[in-house]
Amino acid sequence: MSFIMALVSFGFSFIFPDKSEVFVIPAYPVDQWQGKNLYINGKLVDIQIEDGQAVTGPVSPTFRFDKSLALSVNDNSKTPFNYYGFSLQSSEPLKGYITYNILGISQSEEFFIEKSAQPIEFFSFIDGYFKSMKGYGISKISFENLGSEPATIVINGLATFNREVLDDTVFISDANYKIGVSLQWGGALSYLEYLKANVQAVRTADDVIIGVDSLAKYGGTLITDKVNLINRADTGRLVQQSYYGTNGEHDGYIQGTSFNTLWSYNPVQGGNQFGDASKIVNCRITADSIYIKCRPMDWAKHAVDITPSYMEATYTLKDGYVKVDCRFVDFSKWESVLRGQELPAFYADEPLNSFRYYGGNSPWTGDNQIKHEDNLIFWPDAGMPTFQATEYWCAWTNMEDNGFGIGLYVPGISNMLAGIADRGGKIGDDPSTSGPTSYVAALKSLSIKSFVPLQYSYLVAAGNISDIRQTFTQNRNVIDNTALLNY
Repeated sequence: MSFIMALVSFGFSFIFPDKSEVFVIPAYPVDQWQGKNLYINGKLVDIQIEDGQAVTGPVSPTFRFDKSLALSVNDNSKTPFNYYGFSLQSSEPLKGYITYNILGISQSEEFFIEKSAQPIEFFSFIDGYFKSMKGYGISKISFENLGSEPATIVINGLATFNREVLDDTVFISDANYKIGVSLQWGGALSYLEYLKANVQAVRTADDVIIGVDSLAKYGGTLITDKVNLINRADTGRLVQQSYYGTNGEHDGYIQGTSFNTLWSYNPVQGGNQFGDASKIVNCRITADSIYIKCRPMDWAKHAVDITPSYMEATYTLKDGYVKVDCRFVDFSKWESVLRGQELPAFYADEPLNSFRYYGGNSPWTGDNQIKHEDNLIFWPDAGMPTFQATEYWCAWTNMEDNGFGIGLYVPGISNMLAGIADRGGKIGDDPSTSGPTSYVAALKSLSIKSFVPLQYSYLVAAGNISDIRQTFTQNRNVIDNTALLNY
């Protein structure tokens, strides 16, 4: 009978998902903690402690353990969910597991919790969210201590939700930009369309050109007047986070292979070299922002080797630019080497193949000596060339004097690695999905520290190069990357 009820409940869950984007975890009621319950969806649920010990006296469920904590949960709810949240705090970083049912079959999935002296909220889609799966009846919650000291964890509450399944790519727009974030590729920025001008991609007898009013200027055939300026040909393109960690075999990490060479630990937001997508953990959308959290793939390894790390990004539409806030936390405990990190990795359409930046000695003074690099090739073949952008911005534009294109500003980082893959290669009907691509990364040398958040922000703007530079000049103080520079 309970199975039949579960099926009926599941049917309703597909027809009537929760519409609200407000997710509240009810707080544990005062003076109800007796060492034998949790507060789940606003109800006290009995538990049995299989490993670890309860700490009596506190007002919320508190547990102490050296290596592991396992709680058997008597949750008999048949209400389906595809999204859940904890309110908790832990004295040490943790690996966790939550076990629930999908149509009577037990399903367990892994998550990670940061060390925090204050309560934090952790939300996650279930693993089958994008396949429209629904869980019910939490049966077990367990934690593994990743820290060096005994762990104390306080679980203030747990709640489950039945969310609508989001599209593969989610979009927001304003008068200046339409941006899209690919939820199938780790929430990386996969779409940016400039709306303030008539941007066109045209095919001439000799080339494909992207610019303002290109058809009138150059003739040829119109490819599209809704031009996505970001290359999204595969999981390694996009505008995304990517970090390099340990080399060699130690601490349990075995290198993968990519580009015919041994490859380091490399969490990549979009996914791995085989096209396997990073797992979306969380997504929130407002009128002017998209927040994502993902668990990235290891670039050179298969999907079973998803990394023990989280990437977060918030994309916000501002007046004339896009602000991107990035956060990365690694839980591997592997010792990383000092590497040049891509902050971020930035791929634009190849018809925008003139690399421009200010590299003079008088930054932010209006000095108009903008440098052009108009013949860049594939960066490994060119010896990994870098350019010093002393105003911390660069842009990929077309070849016009006041070239149209897309720019990147990363305060505090002047070292730019740039090049073009398959320069002059075949551009298809959608330049953003074609093989040729223009690439740049703002580089800073640092080694990844497990459990220590790496945070930084950057701006993206489009338009003619004079407009891009003016936008970055006017907004150069909206970002403080001090935490990154001191990491």
